[in-house]
Formats: sequence, structure tokens, C-alpha cells
Amino acid sequence: MTTYVLGAGASSHAGYPLTAQLWPRLAAWIAKAGDDLKRLVESIVSLHGPVHDVELLLTDIDNGEGVFAAIGEESRERIVGDFRRAIVAYFKYVRQEGMDAKLYAAFAKLVKPGDTIISFNYDIALEQKLVQRGQFRVRNGYGFEGTWEEPGSPVKVLKPHGSVNWIALLFGGRSGFGADQHSLGDRPFVDNSDSALPNYPSRVLDTTFPGGGVVPPWISLILPTHRKRCSLESSVGEEWVPSTSLCGSRPRMRLGARTGWFLSVTVCPRLTAVRARSFFGTLTKTHRSLSVPDRRAPHLCSSSRTTVSGGSGKAAGLKIT
Repeated sequence: MTTYVLGAGASSHAGYPLTAQLWPRLAAWIAKAGDDLKRLVESIVSLHGPVHDVELLLTDIDNGEGVFAAIGEESRERIVGDFRRAIVAYFKYVRQEGMDAKLYAAFAKLVKPGDTIISFNYDIALEQKLVQRGQFRVRNGYGFEGTWEEPGSPVKVLKPHGSVNWIALLFGGRSGFGADQHSLGDRPFVDNSDSALPNYPSRVLDTTFPGGGVVPPWISLILPTHRKRCSLESSVGEEWVPSTSLCGSRPRMRLGARTGWFLSVTVCPRLTAVRARSFFGTLTKTHRSLSVPDRRAPHLCSSSRTTVSGGSGKAAGLKIT
């Protein structure tokens, strides 16, 4: 069994932006779209001026620092909400443009049952190709359990930063005395209303979904700030709280674990980082590489070493075996 870890570079071939491209492409699309999201661009440009580093921008908004120290928390939360909403709308536009994710199609042939893919991307281009190959099933493929009859997913796709097709249902669909103490329930629901995932009905994919009371998909997106806030503050307290765990001599790390569902991956004994064309290309080219100690997570495995491919340095992800 192999675990693959994919960053934004893995989806760029399907038309989705790298982090550095996110703001200019969002702003350009919003200018053409002409909808109410224009207030997002106007608010940010009027306060901040030109945006050169979207991570720093979002960090300042989140912390109320820099030029955003002059506005209240409610105004900053509105900007963050609009930013998330813009990402979901823009990614839907990119998907409908129909650029074929050929490298993901090749990758879907490479993975084997029992493999796990950890993707830090919001888009679902990978899941579409895996479904077409019969490698991914939605009921438990995302690391949380749906309520309909379907065989288990051969390959798991875990998305610690959220997904554009996840929605939350208020109080998990429960009502009255004894309703779920978490206002968003204890797991996401998968929304396929726009038929993005082939071979699945065009609706919310859960037999317990009653309709109505839906929190839109952008609520699940964890934005690229310098300090990831992987929980949501609501009127009942923190929800979807992440947790980490180290287990004995074979450390395991729970990624994106939120109340009631856990995404786990073994991070020892060896980590290998490769670039996108190494993952998805012919897999026959030899790439110049540099082996370095994994100083980012020394507590996970004392013998871990990370191999970083040479060249542009735009690594697509890690392959953990």
C-alpha cells in the first residue's frame, strides 16, 4: 500500500491555479463574471492595494493585522467568506470549461486498491478520473462514512483542506430535543447536484439528507494562510476540530481530523517527494534529486528522510511507502 500526498501543482494541468496564481486569476474572473463577488476585489484593493502574496494577505485578514487592523472582526469575516465563495464559484467555472485532466487519468491507472491519496487541493478533478476507473467510491472514499449501500472504496482520497463538493447540514439533519450538539453535524455531506462526479445521481449523496438547512461548500475550505485554522468557531463553540496523534514505534498522523471522522496516514518509515511529471508521466525519466533530513517533522520518525526532486523545485507531492 502506498500513500500519495498531492499539492496544488498536481491539479494545475487541469486548469486549477497554483497558490501564487490564485488571487490574480480570481480577480480577473470576477471582473468578467460581473456578479456580487466584485465587492470582494473592491474591498481588498481599496484597503490593501495590489496583492503580491495571497498567503500574507489572508494571514493579515485572519489575524486583523497590517491594513486590516483598522476594520472590525465582522468585516474581516465577511471578506473571508466572500473569498471562500469566490474559490468555489471559480473552480466550478474551471471544471465546466472542460479541460481534460489527462495526468490524473494516467495516475488513476497507477494507483492500486488499498492506496491512499492525501490531496491538499479543493478541486475534484482527481476524484472524477478515479471514479471513471472504478478506483473511488464516494460512500467512504473521503474518509467518512455515507449512509447508502455501496461497496467500499478501493482508493481513499483524504482532503485536509476541504473540498468544493462538501457541504454541512445544520445539526447533522437532527432536530428537537437531543439534536446534534454540533451545529454543523459531525461530518460533511457530498453534494453532486451539478453531476460533477460521474456514475452518481445529481443530488446530495446521502440517504439521511432531508433537504434544506444546508451550509454551503465554502464553509469547509481551509484557506492558505501562514497559520492554518482547521476548525470553525460557531455559536456552540469550536467545531470540526483537528487532532494529531503519534502511535508507538510506527507514528501515525491524523490529518484534517474533525469531530467524528479521522483521516490517518502512516508517515514512517520513508518519505519520497517527486514532481508532477514524475508522478503522472511515463515514470521512466530519471530526475536529479537531493536527499535531505525531514526537519519539518522530526518527531514523526527519527529515521525519516525526504527526497526532493531537483529542477524548478515545484514539487507536486510526497509518495509515502
